Amino acid sequence: YAGLGELYFRMGKYDAAELNYTKALKERIANPTLAQYRLAWCRFNFGDAAAAKRIALNALRSVKAKTQTSDASFQKDVARDLATFLARGAVGGHEIRMIERLSPENSRKDVLKHLAGECERLGQKKAAIGVWAVLKAGAVFVMAEFEWE
Repeated sequence: YAGLGELYFRMGKYDAAELNYTKALKERIANPTLAQYRLAWCRFNFGDAAAAKRIALNALRSVKAKTQTSDASFQKDVARDLATFLARGAVGGHEIRMIERLSPENSRKDVLKHLAGECERLGQKKAAIGVWAVLKAGAVFVMAEFEWE
C-alpha cells in the first residue's frame, strides 16, 4: 500500500494516496514515518492544515526518537514542512519552542527562518517578529516578551 500511496502522491491524486497511506500504516511497513509524512501533505493539500500539523508532528517525534544520523535530512524536511503547516494557524511561543526542540540541531536556524518567512508571507507579523527574536537571541528564553496569545 505504501508504494501505491507514493505513486498516487507523485501523480497528485491525493485522495487515492491518502487511502493507500492509511492502509499502509495499519500494516507493518518498513518506513511508517515516510507514510505519515506523505499523509500529512495529503491532508494539507485538502486544506486541512490542522490535521496536517498533527500528523507531521507525530512523524517528526517518531523520526526524532530514532536519533539516527541517516535520518537528519528527513528530520529537517519534516520539521520544515511542519513549520509550513504551523504558519497556517496561530503561532505563539509554544509553536516556536516546539519547532526549536524537534528540529535537528544542525538545521534548527534554517527551520526557524523558514517559520519566520512563512509567518511574514501569511501576514502574521507578530509571530514573525517573535521567531526572529528567538533567532537573534539564540534561545527561546526571550519568548516571555513575545507571548501574544
